[in-house]
Amino acid sequence: MLTSNEQFVVKLPAERVGALVMAGKGAHFEPSHGRPMSQWFVAGAALEESWLLLAEESLSFVAGQANPLMNERLHEVTTV
Repeated sequence: MLTSNEQFVVKLPAERVGALVMAGKGAHFEPSHGRPMSQWFVAGAALEESWLLLAEESLSFVAGQANPLMNERLHEVTTV
């Protein structure tokens, strides 16, 4: 989703969000100040070109279907 202040936000497994945050690729989504959501990720500016991949990963996660090929492609996103 794109928030009103143009942040790209996706729902991913909490472990994946943590890895992306630790890699400095973005932050936990906070719908209100001081209330971070563990499964929601705000993509940083450096990931703008990866929005489609993140959206596909999110759709796969929400649909409950893991896609190994997509996981290989997305590994590049977390590489520092």
